[in-house]
Amino acid sequence: MLKILDWDSKHFGYPIGKIELSESNGFDIEPALQQAQNRQLKLVYVFIEEASDSIDDIIDQTVLPETAVRVDERKTYFLDLSVLDSIEDAPTKGKSLQGFEFKEAKEALDAQFYDELFGLALLAGSESRFFHDRRICAQKAKELYKIWIENSVKGVLADCVLQALGPNKELAGFISFKTAKSVSNIGLFAVHPQFQGKGLGSCLLAEAHDRMKKSGSQTSTVVTQGKNFRACNAYLRNGYKLMKTEHVYHVWF
Repeated sequence: MLKILDWDSKHFGYPIGKIELSESNGFDIEPALQQAQNRQLKLVYVFIEEASDSIDDIIDQTVLPETAVRVDERKTYFLDLSVLDSIEDAPTKGKSLQGFEFKEAKEALDAQFYDELFGLALLAGSESRFFHDRRICAQKAKELYKIWIENSVKGVLADCVLQALGPNKELAGFISFKTAKSVSNIGLFAVHPQFQGKGLGSCLLAEAHDRMKKSGSQTSTVVTQGKNFRACNAYLRNGYKLMKTEHVYHVWF
């Protein structure tokens, strides 16, 4: 039940683990927490999936320790890409947006471009649990997104980083995704505040969906923060369905 997270441990500088609780594997957290203490972990991420019982009843069952801090409500959405053409009133039907250009980012980019992408990546993660837990170093949390976007452009964490360039060739937004076994997982997605409310997010999703289908993908999935209402609403407007909700806690030792 307890999983040691080597990358997170190295990045933040102390041993970190993860525990996932659901209706299928039960909500008894005590054995895993005891194992975490025996392994001398400093932090454990606890993901509790909503089930048929109310979340309050589930949390009562898990007997979370006093050091547990609720940091996120994680939403997972999915979209059957094959049904897009049959949705007559989908916002992505009219996906062209005058004055904007869509192109994939490549590895050979200058430092200024990475800085612009990094700024939008931070915007995408502004409601991240890493920024809501005061015991986590804010600089380390920011570095996480810098590494994420750099490795996405390099093709390590994404197959595609799709940019939206504005009328003056400025970076107006971007979306990244990686495809495996006919499923494309969206990583980072953001629209610059200057261009929000113009339908650019729907256009970016539509362009990404086209590329997903061309790569053989049948389904698109995305995980986002429940507090990120703009992102959640954007996915729902574009045909996505809620697949699961997880309540996330950080347990410190």
